[in-house]
Amino acid sequence: MTQIQTVLGSILPEELGTTLMHEHLIVSAFNKTFVGTEKSVQPSTSRDEVDFNDPVTMNILGLLRRNPILCKDNSIYSDETLAVKELNYFKEFGGKSIVELTVKGIGRNPLALQRISKTSGLNIIAATGWYVAIAHPDYVKNKTVEDLTAIMVKEIEEGIGATGIKAGVIGEIGCSNPIPYHSEEKKVVRAAAGAQIETNAAYTIHPSLTDVNKRINSVQCADKYVDLIEKEIILLYIHKLNKINLIDEFFPISAKYKRGFDPIKKYLLKN
Repeated sequence: MTQIQTVLGSILPEELGTTLMHEHLIVSAFNKTFVGTEKSVQPSTSRDEVDFNDPVTMNILGLLRRNPILCKDNSIYSDETLAVKELNYFKEFGGKSIVELTVKGIGRNPLALQRISKTSGLNIIAATGWYVAIAHPDYVKNKTVEDLTAIMVKEIEEGIGATGIKAGVIGEIGCSNPIPYHSEEKKVVRAAAGAQIETNAAYTIHPSLTDVNKRINSVQCADKYVDLIEKEIILLYIHKLNKINLIDEFFPISAKYKRGFDPIKKYLLKN
């Protein structure tokens, strides 16, 4: 019988209900992963420069909506009480489950997720894997594809470290530069496919986005990922492949590939 692994144990698919497929309830993304310097400047369309150490204020909310990692204060989510408060809005509208895609290297905290799940009453699914190369823990570069697969399988089947909390999803596996992926990311993409074969856990990828405006055609990146792992994967979810025409071009209507939309708000408002 198919089951879904949450931070509080396994549930049946019918217990999943309305689900947000990509959230970061607890994350630390302020470091070299995204920023790299202590100054972060909005693209040329901006009128203002935001200092890396500036707090979040009403004055810069507009800029942060276009570039959420302009300042450190907006790039750390560590307040469990606030997370529960915001999740309650989702719950009030019928939401039941959260897929939390924070992985090792960007602040994954399975014990915090477990506490949030207990307090909020929502199902929370924790992740295994690694994000973009610059966020990889140092040990990743010394591991083989098989080594990394084994780590993910263990976290799914036995638990994350000494917590006993099992991961229920693979990724988001991050890809960056050079397009379509860094050589270390290519290794992780393959390892994650191996972990899915062994566990049947869903697999999610964050595609390379060198130019936020031009996007270098999301389908071109997605094709490369599938070419690499097509013979191995069962279910693949590619984050940010959002536009209807791109999804129709890339995903055939079949049992193997599942179509999804993430994030929704930005594109609905834009169009």
